[in-house]
Amino acid sequence: MRDILFGMGYNEVLTHSLINHNWAEKFADYPFIQLRNPISEDLGTLRTSLIPGLLQVVKWNINRYLNDQKLFEIGNIFFWLNKDHNSHHEKQKISLVRTGNTGYKNWLEQQRSSTFYDLKGDILSLLDKLKINNFHYKQSSLKFLDDRTLELLIDGKNLGYIGVLSSEISNVLDIEDDIFIAELDCQIIFEKYNWDKKIQQIPKFPAIRRDLSILIDQQIPVGKIEQVIWQSGGKFLKSVTLFDFYKGKQIAQYQKSLAFSLTFYSLEKTLTEKEVDLDVEVIIQRLKSKLNAQLRV
Repeated sequence: MRDILFGMGYNEVLTHSLINHNWAEKFADYPFIQLRNPISEDLGTLRTSLIPGLLQVVKWNINRYLNDQKLFEIGNIFFWLNKDHNSHHEKQKISLVRTGNTGYKNWLEQQRSSTFYDLKGDILSLLDKLKINNFHYKQSSLKFLDDRTLELLIDGKNLGYIGVLSSEISNVLDIEDDIFIAELDCQIIFEKYNWDKKIQQIPKFPAIRRDLSILIDQQIPVGKIEQVIWQSGGKFLKSVTLFDFYKGKQIAQYQKSLAFSLTFYSLEKTLTEKEVDLDVEVIIQRLKSKLNAQLRV
């Protein structure tokens, strides 16, 4: 995981496992553990998340005009297993923080601010390189994040989350830029990591691509739409890519327009247009019956 993130331009940091009680409370998903005799108020509580420590690093750097940051930390969090506080637990997490611009200004490309989708892309790339691809995500809510929050699930287990730090906490830190954060459960990653390396043959036969444009309710997440496409596309469907998104005057206020590029191929033969058309028709019918989607002409 470290090597992958280094390759993405992230820097590793190590922060203290003891934090201020107020910060532990802001990020606590679990009952937190306080020390009986802390050496100071700022080091009186065991962390229930790696994020508070990372945020202090972000603030320290911004105060020194280092605004463009991509940081990660791997470490343990601590919490009580029950309300009686008679049994504690440690869990290893990996957390990422991204803020500022995507890169340095140069002659080749324009500089732009990082977005939620940049961090989401980093997380998906990390999991893809670890061969973890049977997860799905859904919209979620956490008290320290705003409404741009995704929860990652795999086999019914909570793998982690991706989100944007709430404006309330950003104001406390006196940070103006959006801060994008993610935290994943290392134990689940270790359990699901595919240690087997397999060679995949480059297809000898040409691929057929189809573009599919649909109108659908704004509240339905893209992940759910892609899931239906994969389930309906048949054995020759090899990739699904969202390449266009639109909301505006030309469509109903409650709808959004999405366009997907679908790639079909076989390792054994050249597919016919008719075979692919049949698979695409099944996809369209399933999207209509399951999600009430309409084909946009």
